[in-house]
Amino acid sequence: MEYDTAFPGVFHIVPTAQTPTSLALTKLQMENLHAPWIDLIPFRHMRDILIQEQCSYDHIALIMDLVGDAPHLEYLSSNDLFPALRDAPKNSSPDSGIEQEDGDERTTSRSGFIIWGDPSDENNWEITPGFLRKWAWIMQGSEYLISSTNRWRALRGEEPIYS
Repeated sequence: MEYDTAFPGVFHIVPTAQTPTSLALTKLQMENLHAPWIDLIPFRHMRDILIQEQCSYDHIALIMDLVGDAPHLEYLSSNDLFPALRDAPKNSSPDSGIEQEDGDERTTSRSGFIIWGDPSDENNWEITPGFLRKWAWIMQGSEYLISSTNRWRALRGEEPIYS
């Protein structure tokens, strides 16, 4: 296990036979120190983007948008948790330019990802319109997540989020 004081708690995970294929480490994950929470996202391409851009976004803002109002996160900043990110911007990202109505009642009040089943299965994930607008740059190359989202929306009789 490797450890770096710039990223407290950062270590390399050794996959086992029980590790879901969606969580298999990418080359970028194995070769670059990064915040450990990124390893929990079951989308390889998205993990790589988050690692490549890890000094250009506020990790706490992103985590809060992913999981909602987690207790005490509002008192933290990326700089507190990850000293190597001292120069990271305070804002999440520039406006994505995506204009999407939040007409669906079930997801309008939610932010981030909704998991409808086994989290290691990419087909069980849905993104909300608000998350897509705020963090669209993370979704580059993530057509499978857009497809999964649109499938869940179609099951509720809602319009596609983005196509």
